Amino acid sequence: MINEKASAFLYDAKRFILNCLSIADSSPLQLYSAALVFAPKRSVVRNTFQNYMPDWISQQPDVELSWNAILQTLEGHSDHVLSVAFSHDSRLLASASHDNTVKVWDTATGMLQQTLEEHSGWVKSVAFSHNSSLLASASRDNTIKVWNTATGELQQTLKGHSNSVSSVAFSHDSRLLASASHDNTVKVWNTATGMLQQTLEGHSSWVNSVAFSHDSKLLVSASNDKTIKVWDIAKAKATLQQTLEGHIDWVHSVTFSHDSKVLASASDDNTVKVWDIAIDKATLQQTLERHNGEVRSITFSHNSKLLASASYDKTVKLWDAARGMLQQTLEGHSSSVRSVAFSHDSKLLASGSDDETVKVWDAARGMLQQTLEGHSSSVSSVAFSHNSKLLASASSDKTVKVWDVATGILQQTLEGTMWIMSVVFSHDSKLLALATEDKVKVWDVATGILQQTLDGGSVVRSVAFSHDSKLLASASGDNTVKVWDAATGTLQQTITVDSFVSTLLFDTTNSVLITNIGRIKVDRARIPSFPTSSQEVSSKSDREGLGICGPWILWNDQKLLWLPPDFRARRSDVSRTGSKLAIGGESGKVFVIGISQDILHRYCP
Repeated sequence: MINEKASAFLYDAKRFILNCLSIADSSPLQLYSAALVFAPKRSVVRNTFQNYMPDWISQQPDVELSWNAILQTLEGHSDHVLSVAFSHDSRLLASASHDNTVKVWDTATGMLQQTLEEHSGWVKSVAFSHNSSLLASASRDNTIKVWNTATGELQQTLKGHSNSVSSVAFSHDSRLLASASHDNTVKVWNTATGMLQQTLEGHSSWVNSVAFSHDSKLLVSASNDKTIKVWDIAKAKATLQQTLEGHIDWVHSVTFSHDSKVLASASDDNTVKVWDIAIDKATLQQTLERHNGEVRSITFSHNSKLLASASYDKTVKLWDAARGMLQQTLEGHSSSVRSVAFSHDSKLLASGSDDETVKVWDAARGMLQQTLEGHSSSVSSVAFSHNSKLLASASSDKTVKVWDVATGILQQTLEGTMWIMSVVFSHDSKLLALATEDKVKVWDVATGILQQTLDGGSVVRSVAFSHDSKLLASASGDNTVKVWDAATGTLQQTITVDSFVSTLLFDTTNSVLITNIGRIKVDRARIPSFPTSSQEVSSKSDREGLGICGPWILWNDQKLLWLPPDFRARRSDVSRTGSKLAIGGESGKVFVIGISQDILHRYCP
């Protein structure tokens, strides 16, 4: 029994350390906060040291029960990672990235061993030779580079393709190297000399993937022409053996079974096909409880009891904000849902979609109340007036429509705008502000007359009115927040921040902006009642409370809690009380974390 307990503890400790190894080096105290908080509920380490969890966390995120299949997340690339490959002795892992580099990692520790930097374009594919002595990389710079895995030295640069090289593969005897390219060809190279042996032609579009059979006699290639071609390379001159047809969209990946009898292919038609060289078989699809696509919008209800998330998977999910539990899944849209908004009485929820419609739901029961039709393109933003009587929808058709919530009747169509990112009513419901590319437009709701056009300086992501309707704030892609006089359109203040602001609203004092990166002071004492020039304000001194920046949850602009990669935000929102943070990720995961402001104020006055 003792041995079993010790074994379980050691296994769990290994998983625990691997999960947080990247932060343990730079911020070791996060082992007592982030590492424990985000560990699975049944983790032996978590339960052993649960009394060490920070007392300022009032609501813990909903985590998995047990460790999942992810052993470790390796971070270090500065752009998208396109390809990974293990060495055949399993000691090394190579990764290829849009940052033009290849990184080689130690699989036992997750430590970075080498960064290979000779490519001048995106690196799209990597492969180890089967004796693990060589590493090949394929790049958008039209070349293949072959590296010595022991020293990291560049051995050869293979040139011959006239377009981007998308895939590389070694034969299992390590004598040959195959490359696939957007020039519609496959090339076969001698690994010892670097000489081109053959060019295989026949595809009518980009070739995306190549793979050798395990006996090194066959080579398979997958293409945007929706076919897979099987080549016999056993003889001096390769011959086309078969062309497999059946996919209805681009084929991106192919692989052989170890006995070389079965071939699998993956396509943009959302299927994987398994071939007995001639026979394709059905594949199993899976439906997950959480979102099956990236979360595009996330927002709290005004009473902070509910959280709504909208996704590429065509659904809206309603969550209990206190427990982080899924309450309902709202289905009805026929395309991606871009935006969600609660009415100010928290009774209704509106959703805008790429299917060109707005749907209004009963937030308590999840019942569809109305479907508002009239836009001729995607609906990117929705907002209720503060009396909950009107609903505004902004669309890629460059119009804003104002609807009567009770009847669903279209009241007004505001035209002549550019792409619309955000729409919001003033608190007296008399004005409507739109974020349109680098401009903010202010309209009179009753007459539909354009009142003001304000220069945002860069793409405007979000707008908000103060509660007295006298001020209007906008957040732009250049990391600035601008505060305007809503009546005159005069720019009163420019606040420069150091990260992206995606959500924005005034608190009830009209002197603080609540954002996803923290609370930002608006210095009303410095805002006169007459026109003034822009005032630059330091972000460091003006950001307070709960926020988020990259992999960190912030408190008063200081790093508070590290977010593991699976919990990083694609969309986030801070509750109006400033005590809860909701996060929606690219994986579809949604969670809420709550903090005790009183306790944090004692630790960080």
